[in-house]
Amino acid sequence: MADPLYARLSMEPLAEGHRDPAIGAMLERTQEDLVAHITTILDAARTDGAAPARRADPHRQRPVRVSSGEPGRPIVVHHPAMFGYLMRIAPAVLRSRLNVDGSLVSRVDRRVRFAELDINRHMNQAVYAQVMEIGRTDWVLRSRGWDRWRAQGIHPVVANQHIIYRRELSLGTRYTIDSRAIGMNGRLLVMRSLILVGDQVHASNDVEMIFIGPKGVLSERETLAVCDGLFTTPLPVEDWRVQSD
Repeated sequence: MADPLYARLSMEPLAEGHRDPAIGAMLERTQEDLVAHITTILDAARTDGAAPARRADPHRQRPVRVSSGEPGRPIVVHHPAMFGYLMRIAPAVLRSRLNVDGSLVSRVDRRVRFAELDINRHMNQAVYAQVMEIGRTDWVLRSRGWDRWRAQGIHPVVANQHIIYRRELSLGTRYTIDSRAIGMNGRLLVMRSLILVGDQVHASNDVEMIFIGPKGVLSERETLAVCDGLFTTPLPVEDWRVQSD
């Protein structure tokens, strides 16, 4: 009997049935981006195979396994958490690919969903990190940073993040995620994401990302070189209100 936790995600239909060659090519790049996202996650987890044997723990998460990479074959995701990640990130990747304009500021509009609420009937604190990741993904693609890094075999990894929760978000509230790269901290790229309702800041997230290339972690000088031209000024905020853009 098949394991009910296993999920199958086929990306084949994305590039099929489109008469417009430009749209077909864009969808193929979207599929490649999703596979690259999975590969990055698996690369970071490869050391798990060398860990000492442990006693079986029924509460421990199953390892993530993905079979893909061959033309004409679907992506098979063997973990519900990975499947949820793909379902969350795929629309953002597709939307960003349709709007690649080199912009250094990403603005993603969203609405609080019922599934994102906690027992207090406002958006759960863990969801903030998830939606801000969507904002960073949009920025990485829209700014063309992802294409630049991928061409050099480089991928960014979150090394540190700090979230400040200022105001709650209730069911149905419309909000905007403002994401931008604002500078460096040593060899780490600093990105800031703000969740905005009008001019009010409901949450702030500073993320520091380290870059890993074919020869290992990039130095400060190397990181500056691969991120050249991607920085912009922070959104001016005073007393948790946006002053100007």
